[in-house]
Amino acid sequence: MKIIYKIFFFTMLLIISTITFGILSNKLFLNSYYVALREKDLMRIASTLDTRKLIPVEKKSIDIDDETSYHFIPRRMLEDTRNKTTKAFKKNNYEFEILRFSRGPTWLKLIIRKTPEGQYALITPLEQVENAVEVSNTFYVYVGLISLVFSIPLVMIFSRYLSKKITLINGNIKEIINLNFSEKLDLHTRDEFGETANNLNLLSQTLENNLQNLKNMNVELQQDIDYERKKDQDTKNFITAITHELKTPITIMNTHAEFIAGGYADTVEELQEYAGEIINEGQHMTKLIDSLLVLLKSSSLLHEFQYEVFELREFINSILLKYKVDFDAKNILLDFNVPKIMVNSNRTLLLQVLTNLISNAISFVPDDGTGIIRVHSFSKGNYLTIEIINNGPLIPEEVIDKIWKPFFKEDDSRSRKYGGTGLGLAIVKGILEKLNCDSGVVNTENGVKFWFDIEKAV
Repeated sequence: MKIIYKIFFFTMLLIISTITFGILSNKLFLNSYYVALREKDLMRIASTLDTRKLIPVEKKSIDIDDETSYHFIPRRMLEDTRNKTTKAFKKNNYEFEILRFSRGPTWLKLIIRKTPEGQYALITPLEQVENAVEVSNTFYVYVGLISLVFSIPLVMIFSRYLSKKITLINGNIKEIINLNFSEKLDLHTRDEFGETANNLNLLSQTLENNLQNLKNMNVELQQDIDYERKKDQDTKNFITAITHELKTPITIMNTHAEFIAGGYADTVEELQEYAGEIINEGQHMTKLIDSLLVLLKSSSLLHEFQYEVFELREFINSILLKYKVDFDAKNILLDFNVPKIMVNSNRTLLLQVLTNLISNAISFVPDDGTGIIRVHSFSKGNYLTIEIINNGPLIPEEVIDKIWKPFFKEDDSRSRKYGGTGLGLAIVKGILEKLNCDSGVVNTENGVKFWFDIEKAV
């Protein structure tokens, strides 16, 4: 059964019960209550009477007040069977009788004195209250019927009002159960319903915030899990790549050493060739180990480093001077255009970045004396963009985003030709990410350009 019907039937039952209770109370208790009040009045009057002075010689009555009189009741009247005593009782040493005469009303009688001729008594009529009870009961019936007629629409309206509030609250609770926190409850009341609505809105907002925080934490946790998985996979790949990089030169060195030890070299030139290959592979292994040491050193520096302000042009120029022999050996044209400007970075880490990029640019310029390397810069807001450009071979677009990975080689023979270990650019990318510097690589019309941003000093 819907709550609107429950409220209606309960309210109507309450109204009917109230009316019925009033009628029954009148019927059962009003007459007795009135008799008790009249008893008290008669006892009060009796206690003040001087009976010796009020004994009448003939039939007489003396009015005490509007409702009470002092009477002498003759024996013949008392013995008349048409006059009935319906009730006789004693109270506080007084004798009472409720006397109904054959002609006339019912009386409450308090006997003052009995004599052979009759009784002296105080009497008061009870007929008024009997009539009043009947009138009152009739009035209650009519009032009850009228009240029911007018109460039905009022109760229905009130029931609908309460039912609507409860239905709205119940609907909002269902939305919260379904994790829909967008619906807010506004009952426009300042009673308990309004307070409940405000509490539900607060609960909804709190649950929404906590659920969003939980989702964010789950996202962060998933990101951490993915990061750790990627880190583990990168570590495995790194170890596999190191194993491969070390295994290849060792295999070559062993093979050539076996040829020399087995006497397969027929001439001194062949012997020198085998020995030269062993030396080259040994140097390659040295470079590889040096790169690994640099990578480990850079990784340790990345955990804890400090920014410092220094002048950039002189800093880059000092690095370029270290490669003067390489520039001269390959007859490389250097185009250096970086203004004097103060930057905010870490010297040690930036030194490693520039060293690797310049070394990489030198390695891939042509050997025919037409090599060009440009070191330029331009301002970009609070940052300065550094560009290192050479006119070497282009990087295939399908692998250009992969060159930052450790030991990535587009062509193993090409890597050996240019003396790369596959770690230099990985070191550069790791440092620049730790320094929060944007970086990238693009193919130009006749070469490759590496670039990165560095923060200007304030």
